[in-house]
Amino acid sequence: KSIIEGLEKSADITLKFNHDLGEVLGLKPEAMSKTNKKEVEKFTKRAKKDFSILAKEYGLMCKNLVENQKQRIDFWEKKGNKKIFSIFTQNDTFSDRLIILLFHLGFFIKNYKNSVDKKEMQNIYDYIFRQLELSIREIGYGDASINKKMKNYLNVFYSILDKIERWENLSSKDKEDTLKSFINYEGNLYDLIQYFEKFCDYLSKKPFHLFTKGVIKNEI
Repeated sequence: KSIIEGLEKSADITLKFNHDLGEVLGLKPEAMSKTNKKEVEKFTKRAKKDFSILAKEYGLMCKNLVENQKQRIDFWEKKGNKKIFSIFTQNDTFSDRLIILLFHLGFFIKNYKNSVDKKEMQNIYDYIFRQLELSIREIGYGDASINKKMKNYLNVFYSILDKIERWENLSSKDKEDTLKSFINYEGNLYDLIQYFEKFCDYLSKKPFHLFTKGVIKNEI
């Protein structure tokens, strides 16, 4: 019974999250419903074939992830691609990872800001920082600390935007200095510079809406 209740609760939360995210990204309700219907049909076929296997595979895990905050955080930590952070940071802390996220967001906005509707871009910006605030709350900070941290992170982000505005015209030394002014890493940042070069090239060749419809499976 507890497994079934876990499946029901996690399914409700996941469905709500998907629709909230879809609205932020400007997806039509009909399109979201169609996608969800396909996924439901896929799992329904598996359930009809052998529900016990499906419940065993997902039920208890989903229940625990919904009810246990620490387990939920640990789960997504393990799911993350830690290899990418090994050349980005010294200690791989939350703050280090956040800086890397803000650099990616900065390059993303820089690439599409002149070709995408401002309201649509603002929605993505608002959504990301809303999720950032929720992540900080999950760690356990109080309102006063959260407000202070969010203000600091916003200032860092706008500083990153300013620094990378002329990225393609900067020398390798200037790019390294830019990264070192934000990232706590004493080693050679050549690999990181090359990564962001490839990331910028990747963005320049892809339409904006590729990133708002479904899961991106391409590798940079």
